[in-house]
Amino acid sequence: MPAPRRLALQLTPLLDLLLIVIFGQYLEVRSQEVARAEQTQQLETRLNTTEAELQQSHELLAAAQSRQQLVGELIRELFQVPEEAIKPLLSPFSSPDLRSAEDRERLRKQFAELAAQQPEAAIQHVLTYDEIRKRCDLWDLHIDAEGTITLRVADNAAAVPILVTSEQDIDLQALSAAMFARYKDLPEQKSLVLVLFTYDPAARVQLTRAVRQTLPMITARMQSDAGGRSRYDFADLGFRRLP
Repeated sequence: MPAPRRLALQLTPLLDLLLIVIFGQYLEVRSQEVARAEQTQQLETRLNTTEAELQQSHELLAAAQSRQQLVGELIRELFQVPEEAIKPLLSPFSSPDLRSAEDRERLRKQFAELAAQQPEAAIQHVLTYDEIRKRCDLWDLHIDAEGTITLRVADNAAAVPILVTSEQDIDLQALSAAMFARYKDLPEQKSLVLVLFTYDPAARVQLTRAVRQTLPMITARMQSDAGGRSRYDFADLGFRRLP
């Protein structure tokens, strides 16, 4: 009877293979942990940066709100014009457009409302005016006490004398020609050009009346020449003393 065979196993190679598998799994787990740590660090860095930017934004917003409040208060203070300064401007003799008592009372109420407005409302009023100015050119036509007529066509421009009159000489044709020549020298105007007509309280009544009566013809001539690109009109604002 033959002897039974014995099965011999070499454990050392198996143990080596097991160690290799375990070490491989360790390296994989370790690599994943390092990657997660790097991602966590990146997220923390982004979070810190975002928090810093958010804090800076809050500070800038607070500063802007503070400046807006201050500007609003200053604007509101500017509208608090003394009654003594308003009365001459709203005199029924200062402008033919303000003869009625209802118009003068309405303007007084507007001054009072502007002075009583909250800063935000005062700022909104100024912003609204600024938007209007973007679409409208304002020209200042003024007669001083000596009878010199000046025209200013931009806020940052000086008033230019366009006609010097005397007691006996009121050359309205020369005035019309001078204003039209000034209009032709300017680049294309905005969709509306409004000529604001003012005069010194000491200016001759005959001169102010004559210029006021001539302005519709002057503005009509410019509007006709503009070919519909711009509308030209004027407003009589009454007495004004230039510094």
